[in-house]
Amino acid sequence: VSLLAFAVIRWRRGRPVGTRSRPLSRRLLMFAGAMLLTGVFTTMVSQLDVLVLGIDKGSRLVAVYQPISRVTDVVLGIPALLAGYFLPSVATAAARNDDGEVKRLYHWASRWNLVVCSPALGLIFVTAAPVLHILFGREYAAAASALQVLAAGALVQVLLGFNGLTLDGYGLARP
Repeated sequence: VSLLAFAVIRWRRGRPVGTRSRPLSRRLLMFAGAMLLTGVFTTMVSQLDVLVLGIDKGSRLVAVYQPISRVTDVVLGIPALLAGYFLPSVATAAARNDDGEVKRLYHWASRWNLVVCSPALGLIFVTAAPVLHILFGREYAAAASALQVLAAGALVQVLLGFNGLTLDGYGLARP
């Protein structure tokens, strides 16, 4: 996955920077729009399963499933904390055309993302029933398989890293 991000960066490296001629307000709006759409899209995808379940099975099942979905969302909040440092740093390095620094920052953020999130997701995946029992009570332990599926999906998201933010840092994001 990181090879794909760096292939796009290398492709971009030889091209003239087109955003320099645009006014600062336009560049800021494009960047903010891309970040806003990323946040909205992430939230929509995060809650899409709850919406579909509610439409298909009704509110009774959603009442059980929603707290389970929130457990993985809490773990996936950790990359957002790392992104608060990562994005400005990558944007600064990209503006200097320092691809080596971008690569170093990308690997740093991806490693820490994996180091911090994987143990929590692994614990959730392996001991889903006890985790649900401790957090929400005995009646939630029966929904352990749903939490395991969510934890596996969250692990895939963690493994994909910060590709989108890296592209945002290079100014390649378009709202």
